[in-house]
Amino acid sequence: LCAFALTTFVASMYLCGISVPVDASIGVVMGLALFYGGATQLLAGFLSFREGNTFGALAFCSYGGFWLSFGAIHIAAFNFLVGYNDVSVLNNALGVFFLSWAIFTGLMTLSCLRTNLITIGLFFSLFLCFVLLSSSKFSQNNRNLQRASGAFGLAAATFAWYSAFAHLLNKSDWFFKLPLFEISHKQRKEMSNFKQLE
Repeated sequence: LCAFALTTFVASMYLCGISVPVDASIGVVMGLALFYGGATQLLAGFLSFREGNTFGALAFCSYGGFWLSFGAIHIAAFNFLVGYNDVSVLNNALGVFFLSWAIFTGLMTLSCLRTNLITIGLFFSLFLCFVLLSSSKFSQNNRNLQRASGAFGLAAATFAWYSAFAHLLNKSDWFFKLPLFEISHKQRKEMSNFKQLE
């Protein structure tokens, strides 16, 4: 979760134009996307699969794959962008890319509705981030939609960090516990990726 949170936080800062111009180079994001958000989450997904945690395996491997593919698309050495001479065609292609992730994240949101409010907030914020980012691309880089997507990305990163540190502190002998606002106890074992792999 920390790998997801940090990479999403930095990317969302760029989307919002906070501390960096909205049209600045995203080279820093690409380094995180490949190695922390990508490779580290992929490894966490493999460990979740080994533990029999299907939700964790699906979430970590999928979003690790998202960051790896996002990095590959934007790194010149991969030559993915060379075939797009028309910027509008490129924006529409990226719109489809982000729309597909919005659909996947919507399904993940539905699958965690009986867990806790922090996890629901994480996936719902990420869903809105992808919807708005896709809409921004289909609107030929609409800056307002881009900033709004970044705001929801920052919310998703905040939920992810909170969840990660709540489980970390709650499993240790800490002075206080951070609540996750549990809704159902039935899926706790299945959602144990948020408790074991931060």
